[in-house]
Amino acid sequence: MNYQVSTVIAWFLSVLTAYVTNKLWVFNSKTETTSELLSEMTKFFTMRVATLLIEMFIMWIGVSLLKWDSILVKIIDNVVVVVSNYFFSKILVFRSSGKIK
Repeated sequence: MNYQVSTVIAWFLSVLTAYVTNKLWVFNSKTETTSELLSEMTKFFTMRVATLLIEMFIMWIGVSLLKWDSILVKIIDNVVVVVSNYFFSKILVFRSSGKIK
C-alpha cells in the first residue's frame, strides 16, 4: 500500500478512535439523534483537521524557517496540538449539546 494512503487511513482511524473515547469517557456526551451524532462528529473531525494544519504550520516555522531542532519543535508542537484539541473539543464540539460536565 502507498505510504500516503496508509497515512491518511491511520489518521482517520486515530481521529475516529479519539472521537469515540472523547465522546464516551472524557466529555460524556449524549446525542439523541443520528443528525446530532453526525453534526458532533463533523465538528470533531473539522477541529482535528484545523489542529493538523496548526501542527504543519508550527513544524514549517520551527524547522524550515527558524532552523530549530526538529525534535524540539515536535515536542512544542505536540503540546500546542494536544491542548488545542482538548479546548476545541470542550468549547466547540461537545459543549453545544449542553451535556458536558
